[in-house]
Amino acid sequence: MDDRLGELFISCSDDQTARVYDPKDSFKLLFTFSTSFINEWHTLTYLSLEEGGTRVAIGAQNGFLFIYDLLQKEFIFSERIHNGSVEGLDWRGNTVVTCSADNCISIVRVPKSTSMLTEK
Repeated sequence: MDDRLGELFISCSDDQTARVYDPKDSFKLLFTFSTSFINEWHTLTYLSLEEGGTRVAIGAQNGFLFIYDLLQKEFIFSERIHNGSVEGLDWRGNTVVTCSADNCISIVRVPKSTSMLTEK
């Protein structure tokens, strides 16, 4: 992660939340963020951290992809990108790749500036 954040441990769960912990301080809970603003059932299944960055990508069983900026503490992307559950997720460079139960992959380009995200 970015030096301003240091080392972090992040978990995602069935209760539509992600929790951010400090592994250097006995895994002290730093903060929690929720995706419950999506008004339908979903559980968070996979996540990937932006290498050297400040953001985390999280996939959900309802096909949504969320990208959250841990420094700004805000969502910069939340959109259904699959018709099936997200079954895998990886963040490499400026690209987030997901695979899904709908037998498709999605490639989302994530620029350094978060004003514009593009999906293929």
